[in-house]
Amino acid sequence: MERKGVICLFTLGIALIIALNLVAFGSSETSMGNKTISGDEKAFDPGSMNLSVKPGDDFYAYANGAWIKSHPVPEDKSRYGEFEIVDDRTYDCVKKIVESAANNTSAPEGSLEQRIGKFYFVGMDNYTLEKQCLDPIKDELKMIDNIFTASDVLAVSMQMMDYGMDPLFSMYSEPNKKNSKIMIATLTQGGLGLPDRDFYFRKDNDSIHIRELYLAHVAKMFIFLGDSPKIAESNARTVMKIETRLANASFTNVANKDEVKTYNKMSFGELQTFAPGINWFSVFSFLGRPDIAEINVRPPSFFKELSTALQEGA
Repeated sequence: MERKGVICLFTLGIALIIALNLVAFGSSETSMGNKTISGDEKAFDPGSMNLSVKPGDDFYAYANGAWIKSHPVPEDKSRYGEFEIVDDRTYDCVKKIVESAANNTSAPEGSLEQRIGKFYFVGMDNYTLEKQCLDPIKDELKMIDNIFTASDVLAVSMQMMDYGMDPLFSMYSEPNKKNSKIMIATLTQGGLGLPDRDFYFRKDNDSIHIRELYLAHVAKMFIFLGDSPKIAESNARTVMKIETRLANASFTNVANKDEVKTYNKMSFGELQTFAPGINWFSVFSFLGRPDIAEINVRPPSFFKELSTALQEGA
């Protein structure tokens, strides 16, 4: 299947999920497991409260105590609440609809139902997926193998962004924090495989163990690509070294929520001067917006370091 066809199919699937969320929330009645959820449910049920607790002593237990007691956390979840129940209900609705589409062999070729069914069937066909191995992404792997310069790194990164992935950074539009009447292009940090930058620097035993497991995981990915265990381990350490360098320049979770620190508006010329290791005109042109004149750079330190790293690698 051509790449545009795959992307269209995935876009269709995402649109379906969004639509079904609306259907699930608006449905008058649906089933989840052995429970029937009615649209006549109370918006607030006093039966969920524990009136034996004084609200001044523990308001959370007072407001939710009976509900918590009657809804233990399922073994397959780390937390449980109304949002998880809504999620389960939505997934149940989605599953029934896509399975129905997948089982409808009489749906006209190219119809919405046929495409949804095919999308689901392809994702669930583990036998074929295992048999294909890396064949479906061989062109992308070849593209990565042909990286020799910093410009190649950026070119491949832009291609990955076109696929919906952000290997180095993300760009999106949002309301200008100092003039909400207009939208502004925004650049934010990326490039990390672990959840956030602190995972790379914590010294406690759990964090050290997580980094060791991550290294082993990355090495295993290289082995899947055909590298020997020795080369795979070396490559994994190179990946970790690069990610640690970028993590060191990344904002912490706290700084990344600071409305002042994350507002750093630059003109196109200022951005190119600030981070010259990245050809920003090429980036914006590839993403379809060569006319961008102003950009908010949320974490300047990250893009300065990324630019320097690309220049050194050139």
